[in-house]
Amino acid sequence: MSRFLVPLFGFLLGVFSTAGDTTCAAAATADLTGTGSAMEGDTVSVKGTLVHLRGIDAPDPGQMCRTLRGVEFDCFAASRDQLQSMLDLGPVTCTSNELDRSRQRVGVCKVLGKDLAAAMLVRGWAFAFSHLSHDYLGLEARAQSRRVGLWGVRAEAPWLWRTRKLNE
Repeated sequence: MSRFLVPLFGFLLGVFSTAGDTTCAAAATADLTGTGSAMEGDTVSVKGTLVHLRGIDAPDPGQMCRTLRGVEFDCFAASRDQLQSMLDLGPVTCTSNELDRSRQRVGVCKVLGKDLAAAMLVRGWAFAFSHLSHDYLGLEARAQSRRVGLWGVRAEAPWLWRTRKLNE
């Protein structure tokens, strides 16, 4: 299943929503609250601890996208900047009780009570990671139908991009 159509102009304030996802390895529950920094479009740093937003996958460093007019842009930076703009709204609270296969914390992070992963999907700056969960597919479909964020440009799903890069 390839996903190549994806939007550039999703910088407008989107609708926040809540949803969950699945797990990999169990870990001690960690609740972190503080100022958040977007390390990637799907990874937040709070008090020096990285938390991958559960249920989504965003463009990776070096991943480029192309507008429908053929202009290339850094979709990794665009996605990360979108997440940072939401983190700038106030303190972030992350709840994490699992680790992924890289031993990185995975959890739900919220700003102003709103789920950041859901917000990234509604705005079109991340993909639902359906290999692990189907919880966010409806939100992704909404962004896709509105052609916002990555759904309004030519973009490759991050897991397809990583696979292609490994095979080059």
